[in-house]
Amino acid sequence: MNLFFLKHRSWQVILVILMLALMGATVGISHHRALSGSSDFDVYYYAGRAALDSKPIYTIDRRAVNQSKSPFVYPPFFACFIAPFTLLPIGISAGLWNLLNLFWFGWCLFLIKHLVHLPGQRYPSKHNLGWYLLFGALTVFILFDNIAMAQVNILVFFLVLLGLNAMEQNRWGRAGFWIFAAAAIKLIPIIFFVYFAVKRKWRALAGGLGGFLFCFIAFPCLLVGPSQAWRYHHQWYEETLKDQATPLTLPFYSTQLNPSHQNLQAAFFRWVIDWEFRERTGGKHGKEFHYRPPIRLSERQASYLSQAVVLLMFFYYVFCIMRTRDQTKNRRLMVSCLTLISMILLAPKTRSHFFVFLLLPWAVLVTQVISGSQKRKAQFIFLSSAAFYLLQGFSYAKFLGVGSFTALVLFFYFTTQLNQHHGHDTI
Repeated sequence: MNLFFLKHRSWQVILVILMLALMGATVGISHHRALSGSSDFDVYYYAGRAALDSKPIYTIDRRAVNQSKSPFVYPPFFACFIAPFTLLPIGISAGLWNLLNLFWFGWCLFLIKHLVHLPGQRYPSKHNLGWYLLFGALTVFILFDNIAMAQVNILVFFLVLLGLNAMEQNRWGRAGFWIFAAAAIKLIPIIFFVYFAVKRKWRALAGGLGGFLFCFIAFPCLLVGPSQAWRYHHQWYEETLKDQATPLTLPFYSTQLNPSHQNLQAAFFRWVIDWEFRERTGGKHGKEFHYRPPIRLSERQASYLSQAVVLLMFFYYVFCIMRTRDQTKNRRLMVSCLTLISMILLAPKTRSHFFVFLLLPWAVLVTQVISGSQKRKAQFIFLSSAAFYLLQGFSYAKFLGVGSFTALVLFFYFTTQLNQHHGHDTI
C-alpha cells in the first residue's frame, strides 16, 4: 500500500510551501544567531575577514583582531574558502551559509540514496514506514543541530560522499581529491587514505596529493600570497595541531573532561579518571556529576589507557579492511561505513554535530531492515544506536559518552559483518 498523499498534487504544493518556510526561518535564525555570536559562523567569518586583511587568525591576539568568541582551529584552506562570504555583512553571510548547508544536505541525501540503492517502491509502504520515519527523525535532529550552530560538518560530509560516489564509479583519482578536500577543512576524513594505502589504491592516493597541492598550496597562495599562506600554515601547526597533540597537559585534560566531547578517548577518560582530579581541574564538569568510576585511575594512567584503547581500535579497523575483499560495490560500501564510524570514534574531539557522518551507515541498516537481509540483527542495531544517539539530550548520559556507545554499536556490527563474510559479497 503506497502513501498516496505524497503523490497528490495538493500535498506536493504543501511540501514546497513548508520547504520555503524552512528556508526563510533558516535565514532569519542564522542572521540573529550570527549577530549575537551564539553560533560558530562568527568564528569562520572573522577568520576569513582576517585572511583577506592579511591579519593573524591563529595567534593569541586573534580574538582582539577578529572579535569572535572562540578560537579558529581549522586549516588555512577553510579560512580562505570562507573569505568571499565576508564581503557581505555577517548576518546576511550566515543566512547564505545555512542556505548552502540545506542545499548540501539535500544533495547528501540524494547521494546516500544512490549509494545504498534503497529497494522497493518509489514511496514507502505501511510495512516499512516506521523505519523510514525513524531514519527521518534522526536526519532532522542532525540537520537542525548543524544548522543551529551554522556548522561545517555538512559540507565535509558532502565532500566525502562525492568521493564515495566517485569510488563506486571506479574513479579513484577523483575520489581521493574530494576526500582530501574534506580533510582540508576537518582532518578526520584523512583516515580514508589509510584505507587507500592498505588497498593499494594508487590513483586515489595520487588524487589526494592533487587535493593537497590545491587546498594547502595553490588556493591559499592565490588568495593571500605565498608568504602569508606559509605563515598561516605555520601558525596553524603551532597554535592548533601541536597543542591538541600534546597529552598530559591541563588543556588536554580539560578537553577530555568536557561532556560535550563524545569521541572514544574522551569518554573512556571520563569513565576511569579519579574523582578528586576531575573535581580539581574539571571545574563545573567535575562538580556537576556525582560519579565514581569502579576503577579509579590517576590522570596520567587514564590518559595512557584511553590512548591505548584508541590505538587498539585503529589497528582493529586496519585489520578488518586488510582482510576484506572490496572488489564489489557492497564490500566498498561496508568499508566506507566503517570508516565513517571510525572517524567519529577516533577523532580528537567529537561533538553531536559530527553524527551527520552516521547517516550513511544508518541508511545501510534501513536497507537491511526493509529488504530482509540480516533483518533481526539490523533492527536491533538500528534501534539501539538510535536510542544511544538520542540519549545525548540528558546531561548525565552525555557525560558517560553515549555518543561513543552509538558509534561503538555500529562499529562492531560492521566489523563483525566484514569478518564473517570477508570472502563473499554479502551484507
